[in-house]
Amino acid sequence: MHRHYLGSIQADAWPVIAQDQRASLDQIIVESRHPSGNGQIHLSPQQALYVQSRLALVAIGCLHHEDQSFAGVVADHAPGPAEHTMRDCGARVWPVGHVMASQPPVVEEVIVESRHPEGDGAIHLSPDQADFVAAQLTHIALQYLHDDVWGGEDARQQ
Repeated sequence: MHRHYLGSIQADAWPVIAQDQRASLDQIIVESRHPSGNGQIHLSPQQALYVQSRLALVAIGCLHHEDQSFAGVVADHAPGPAEHTMRDCGARVWPVGHVMASQPPVVEEVIVESRHPEGDGAIHLSPDQADFVAAQLTHIALQYLHDDVWGGEDARQQ
């Protein structure tokens, strides 16, 4: 597995392809460098879809729009083990920031946690990193999800 250059955003997500005849998507690795901690997590394709959708929700509700209705989504601290259990897919996304009366929520970071056979982990993302990772996960999903199965584009099978 080769390491990706994190660039100025200091975050990246990239696919890991299974070495089988279909060249199918095995997992996605997400890495970040953040003041709250550097990290890397492994996501199954299903976890990546869940994380992508949650990051998109956080972006729509908290990062780009002044919508007070999303105030209940933002927490003022990182999740503890007893709070908001992992989703059935084995991942969770947690926006951390603050909410002031009659003001839109302010997200300071987004925490993404996963349980994966390659190891459990958590990463911290700034709002810009969360946007970037969401875009990368969308790109990966569009590239590898075909006909409800994870696999690379193969013209012979069409």
